[in-house]
Amino acid sequence: AEIRCRGAEGVAAEAVEEDVDDTVLLESLEQLRELRNSAIDSDAEQNQNPDRLGQVGDELKFDASLNPRQRALLHEACERLGLGHVSEGKGAERSMRVWAIAPRERMKGLERALRVEATAAQERWEERLRDATAGGVEAG
Repeated sequence: AEIRCRGAEGVAAEAVEEDVDDTVLLESLEQLRELRNSAIDSDAEQNQNPDRLGQVGDELKFDASLNPRQRALLHEACERLGLGHVSEGKGAERSMRVWAIAPRERMKGLERALRVEATAAQERWEERLRDATAGGVEAG
């Protein structure tokens, strides 16, 4: 069954529902939540004092002891929490790196993605309109 929850809680709830007794995963999810919260706090302080260097850019490194399922769940939690994330290495040496992104930087990225999607949608619409118009002209 699929659980649609926000943030790391959703991934934790999924693990619990599937009877995954995974202390490492739950501890890792808590670390992700703390990293995200530090980025939010840092961003708020930056707004009050722009010269202050915040904690955005802090990283977590999860070593190769995570199995592929744990890593996949952590990647999903990172997406939900707005954290940067990447797996590195191959096979038994595969690890995961996670970093904080300032909320306003995440918003800029989302705005760029929305503009790209809007442009692509407009182009698809115009192409369909041209196709429909060309088809109507040929039929007439």
